[in-house]
Amino acid sequence: MSMNVRYTRVPADDISSSETVSFESPFSYDGVTDFSSVFKLEEKPHTNFKSIFTYGKRTTVSHIESAYNPPFITVCYEKAIIVFFYFLMVMTLPLSGFFCIKNLKLYERAVIYRLGHLLLPARGPGVVIVIPCIDTWSKVDLRIKAFNVPPQQILLSDESAVELGADVYFRISDPVLSTSTVQDLNHSTRVLMHTTLRGIVQKKCLSDLDKYKVAIVAELQETVNEMTKSWGVEIGRIEL
Repeated sequence: MSMNVRYTRVPADDISSSETVSFESPFSYDGVTDFSSVFKLEEKPHTNFKSIFTYGKRTTVSHIESAYNPPFITVCYEKAIIVFFYFLMVMTLPLSGFFCIKNLKLYERAVIYRLGHLLLPARGPGVVIVIPCIDTWSKVDLRIKAFNVPPQQILLSDESAVELGADVYFRISDPVLSTSTVQDLNHSTRVLMHTTLRGIVQKKCLSDLDKYKVAIVAELQETVNEMTKSWGVEIGRIEL
């Protein structure tokens, strides 16, 4: 489509003697109103990529135990030993009852390893049978415990120093993890709390300790809980 454009030239010296000049536009325009037809992108099928990485959930003790696949002859020997000790326990009743029967309270659980294999889930409360010679077991208390982090001198970000300690209240949320993933649970929790307290507080300044005390405690509790979750421990309360 051609378009005629008319321009009016106004002289600078005499406004009354204006002259009209007609120019024919050298451009041609098409009546396009739908720009999607002009800028049309060719749709290509999506390419499926296969990742070279594999992702999975956190490996737990139960996954390791279920993935263990011993030879058939080993399974036969283990079953024969277990049957023999069960038979020996029955034949020596009621004398064997004093050694094999354990009574657990409401807040107690028993984690039993039979011939080195973990028996899932944790036993209790009530009567639990433990076979001597082939069973090793641990009694876990689920009640809330507390310990004290001794006051330690911490250098803050504004180059001031404070002496800060904490009272920590925790409980065991998973008896199996608490006995199978960490050797000394109480000592490990104390050391972790000690180092985490220093690492978080030394990033603050002196005025923040009183102004943002609740936020610091929440950050400390969240950080420690994230680390102790794999130990079967839950931090319930922290008092600075």
